[in-house]
Amino acid sequence: MKKLFLLAALIAAMAVQPALGHWVRPGSTESNRSSASESVRGSFKGANRYRTSGSVSIKDNVNTITVTLGRNFSFSGGPDPFIALANGTRRPIVVGGKLKSNKGGQTYRIKKPRGFKGASHVLIWCKRHSVTMGHARIR
Repeated sequence: MKKLFLLAALIAAMAVQPALGHWVRPGSTESNRSSASESVRGSFKGANRYRTSGSVSIKDNVNTITVTLGRNFSFSGGPDPFIALANGTRRPIVVGGKLKSNKGGQTYRIKKPRGFKGASHVLIWCKRHSVTMGHARIR
């Protein structure tokens, strides 16, 4: 039974390969990474009865991640909204800044946490209630 659980955990871990895994490859260092920023994009969808739409792009820098919401970004509003990065739509890996506005282009710089290996989604995350209010899969 223990072996079956370990096998299932391994398969689940392999299935959650982050879309941004190419940002920080295992074994890479700042000196052997390209100095040029890589970027990925996505489009928001609402979640949990909140309406969220618009584009998002992400750029990887050496120590930070820049999240840019497009001019077409729109959020219906909600309590305590923050920008967050996650692998999936439920729990953030890292929470960035509080949402500046419910509409329009905005930029956030998020400090990379130790051991960060990328993310597959950008969330509009209610920090107070731990709820996803919108998500964008990034590719």
